[in-house]
Amino acid sequence: MCQCSALEEFYIGFPDLKGSPELDIIMRYLSLKQMCLRKFTLRVSLGDPYKVPSTFFQLKHLTHVELFSCVLKPDDDFCGFENLTSLNLFRVRISFNGLISFLKNCKRLTSLILMTHDGDLHEPSTFGFEELAASIPNIKHLQLGSCPFRLLSACGGLRVQHSSFNKLKSLRLTGVCFTLNLDLRGIQYLVTNSLELEKLEIMEFCQLKDMPVGVVDLSCHPRKMVYLNKLRSVEIQRFDCFGKGVDLIKFIMIRSPNLKVVIIKTIYPIMKKKEENVRKLLSEGPCASSNAVIYFPKEKNSEEEKKSREEKSEEEAV
Repeated sequence: MCQCSALEEFYIGFPDLKGSPELDIIMRYLSLKQMCLRKFTLRVSLGDPYKVPSTFFQLKHLTHVELFSCVLKPDDDFCGFENLTSLNLFRVRISFNGLISFLKNCKRLTSLILMTHDGDLHEPSTFGFEELAASIPNIKHLQLGSCPFRLLSACGGLRVQHSSFNKLKSLRLTGVCFTLNLDLRGIQYLVTNSLELEKLEIMEFCQLKDMPVGVVDLSCHPRKMVYLNKLRSVEIQRFDCFGKGVDLIKFIMIRSPNLKVVIIKTIYPIMKKKEENVRKLLSEGPCASSNAVIYFPKEKNSEEEKKSREEKSEEEAV
């Protein structure tokens, strides 16, 4: 193995990578005191999740970490990565208590992606959004998958604090279900407690017919309403025109006086009549911003693309 004390970025990941003793050897090498590693990415693709060794926590100079399919258990004496600003966890197994403790010890963290599956965040506790916000006080960019989002939504009273995520600029939620009261309550909490929010993205996963339909309360008195004065852009992906997504958008629009654009990406190519109905429903309710544009991106279907390619080929042949 080469001797390189100036190594700043390390990436390992390929389609058939498995956790192995060789990886442990690499981790030990990287943890040498003379190694000033700044960026670390590990993507395990096959087999059981790789158990990250304790030597990983000796990489004190890290500013960016991305782990995919790993087991993470911080040492009891782990004092945190004092320079870490970006943390991406995909399918990482860790106890909820361990996660909160890990985050608390990374004081400079400004970007967090937490995309875990059911069972990854084991040993659920009473920690909720309020505890998460307290553990990442400087967070500016946050992305949550459906599993951590739902676990956090289920804990605590989801009280409106108005400043829990007081530095958050962009929020992305994936796998959200608009028919679940729990999910809608979680969105309400995050939106009304992120007053510095500038960009909001929500990707709907499904409509669960057997679940009780959620209701977004739009009856809040104007004097008590929380306003998102910095929110400029809202994007809803996999939008179901017949679900509660319309109420959710109205809930956001009424609180966003400087909103510029609402981008709605539907599950299937939307018909003109259905698009007009959605626009009408959104226009019926009050909107804090008179300049907000509702935009439905047009996507070419495969037949149109095929026809376009054929016409282009004929033109080139001529």
